[in-house]
Formats: sequence, structure tokens, C-alpha cells
Amino acid sequence: MIHNAVKIVSLIFIFLLSLNLLLLALGKISVLLFWIILLLGAVASFLINRVIKQK
Repeated sequence: MIHNAVKIVSLIFIFLLSLNLLLLALGKISVLLFWIILLLGAVASFLINRVIKQK
């Protein structure tokens, strides 16, 4: 169950990253917004991993 949650979080993070790269390539979002979303994704996955490890 723990491994599944980690895989799901990783997949979501990779999906968001690729989506951001696509939008960045299309010029739909700024570089700053791209990095903010990337940092938020990294922080979210880190927090979720900590919560999983505590249980």
C-alpha cells in the first residue's frame, strides 16, 4: 500500500512536470510560474512521503 502511494505521487509529479514543460514550450506560461509549480510539486511529494513513512 505504501509503495503504491509513492508510485502514484511520483506519477502525478512526472505528469505535472511534463505538462509544465509542454506549456513552457508552447509559451503559455512564464518560466517563473514553471519553477513555482515545480517547487510546489517537489514540496508536496516530500510532505506526502514523510506522512507515509510516519504511518
